[in-house]
Amino acid sequence: MFVFFSGLPSMRDSLTNPVHVYEGDDALITCVVRDVGENTIMWKKEDRERHSTRVLTAGNIRVTPDKRFRILHDAESANSTSKVHSGGDVWVLVIKEAKPTDSGVYVCEVNSNPIIRSFHKLSVLSKALIPPSFITDSSLEPKTPFSSRNHNYTDCCQMKNVSTNCLGFCNIQSILEGSTGQDPENCESDFPSIVKCMADGRNHVPCCIQERVPDICQDVCRGSYTEITDNIKTHFSCSAYTEQTLACIVEGIELLPSPPEDVAVEALNEKSIKVTWEFPYSNAETVTHYSVNVTSLHTFDERITPTPVSSPNPTSVTTTSSHAIHLDVKASQKSIVINDLVPFTMYEITVTSVNKHGVSLPSYAVRTLTLTPRKVQQKEVGEAPDLPDIKACCRNKGVSHQTCINKLCDPAETDSVEITDLMICAPWASDTFSCLTKGIDHTPCCKERGCLICVNSSVPATYPVSILIISSVYDT
Repeated sequence: MFVFFSGLPSMRDSLTNPVHVYEGDDALITCVVRDVGENTIMWKKEDRERHSTRVLTAGNIRVTPDKRFRILHDAESANSTSKVHSGGDVWVLVIKEAKPTDSGVYVCEVNSNPIIRSFHKLSVLSKALIPPSFITDSSLEPKTPFSSRNHNYTDCCQMKNVSTNCLGFCNIQSILEGSTGQDPENCESDFPSIVKCMADGRNHVPCCIQERVPDICQDVCRGSYTEITDNIKTHFSCSAYTEQTLACIVEGIELLPSPPEDVAVEALNEKSIKVTWEFPYSNAETVTHYSVNVTSLHTFDERITPTPVSSPNPTSVTTTSSHAIHLDVKASQKSIVINDLVPFTMYEITVTSVNKHGVSLPSYAVRTLTLTPRKVQQKEVGEAPDLPDIKACCRNKGVSHQTCINKLCDPAETDSVEITDLMICAPWASDTFSCLTKGIDHTPCCKERGCLICVNSSVPATYPVSILIISSVYDT
């Protein structure tokens, strides 16, 4: 989907932690660029209303008319005779007396070929307000603060068996720098797993839509990947939307909750199921509620998608049409009992985390079958009966030939019995079949399966009949 290149400048050491300051204080946003060469460093701010970026500075020069903005950077040495800029690697954007309107995403950009960028989020908090519990001053936060560079999903990629040569795409900073070390086309088969790991269970689609990323380029935003055919690639390129998409990912990983964990479903009776889950591993404290979605299915085939039928009252739904039920659950709860379902019907259930910024992707889907009418789930499960030890029975009856014990006295090996084995074991036929029948007359079973020979424990049987006996023993 995206086209990335390798370039000389590097932002690997750039600080991309979210910056939080109070209104009236100075905001300092740091960008570290190695090997700048003759390229120019520019600071920009994303303008979401106009879906564009506004240039603030170029090199040490302020471009914006707002005099509150300036650059802190080591000046070139006065004794230097080199034409190549020899200033420091640190470029700090200073915003004097920050205002709430200064909040947003700032872009540090190098006009190299290709262009490389890093994204920096600034939040200006009003001194009259107490910030929400999930927004803290990074200097007071005991945990490691979030960083787009820290969104390293290599472990996820490795768990999904992404090729070693393609692990460069499992780090956002590597993508931004163009240092993935591999042509995207060589990793096409790994992109479904890479994209799923990159989204990290968050639904970034609303942000991508706001940034006017075309639907055909929203695979990363939705955590899924659709292979783009050569014909589409010829007429359309998604590379122009790389910056917007990755900015949405960076912002979404910080703000959005991950999906609920360990979703499980239990059928209680013919019309009720119980759905349980655990809190999400990320941003659980910001969740306002959980969204539980229940959809009836007509088939086990996932390729056939049922059409939801809008119904305000689940009790009015009949078995002749698929239907969907949507329920909201308080953030403090981890379970819900859903009633008024259709008896003996397959349902698919997902749970989604919701907070004020957006939603997670749905949890993995769990399928369950409501019980048949007038049946309640059995709470106590009986112990499984012990299977007969046929080999021990054969030995006790005097069967001494090891081939006969291994083949005729082991139901798992009877399909490998040959005529020569039956001939060798003929002297012990009565004993082996007596052990197989376990002293039970299997005549009804043999007749039901089309065998006209009545078999009992005292009559030797041929190999096909022995299979029926074995099957009947285990059915019993």
